[in-house]
Amino acid sequence: MRKFKIFLWLLLLAVLSVFVWQNKAFFMTRQSFHIDPWLAGPYSTPELPIVVICAGLFLLGFLIAYVYGLYGYLKQSKTIKHLNTTVAAQTEEIQALRRRVEELEQPPAAEAVVDPPPEASTADA
Repeated sequence: MRKFKIFLWLLLLAVLSVFVWQNKAFFMTRQSFHIDPWLAGPYSTPELPIVVICAGLFLLGFLIAYVYGLYGYLKQSKTIKHLNTTVAAQTEEIQALRRRVEELEQPPAAEAVVDPPPEASTADA
C-alpha cells in the first residue's frame, strides 16, 4: 500500500509539472491585485508572476491546515493525559481493593492456645 501511495503522489506531481510546463506563459504573466476596503484607501499589490501568487496561496492554505491540525493534536493530547491519569487512579484503587479482599479471605491467624500448666495431681500426694 505504501508503494502505491508513493506512486500516486509521483503521478500527481508529474501531471502537475506537465500542466505548469505547458502553461508556462500564463504562469509567468505578472499580475497585480487591487483592493478598495470601505474604511481604508485603495491598496495594490506589487506585480508578481501568477506562479508566485499560486504558491503563496498554497502555503497559506497549508499553514491554515497545519494550525487546525495542531489544535486537534493538542486537544487529543489533553484528552489522553486526562485518561491516563484516570487509568492510574483506578489501577491504584483496584490494587487497594485486591489487598483488602486478600486480607478478608485469609483465615484468621491461629491463636496459640496455651495449655494451662500441669497441676500437681492430688493422687500422687
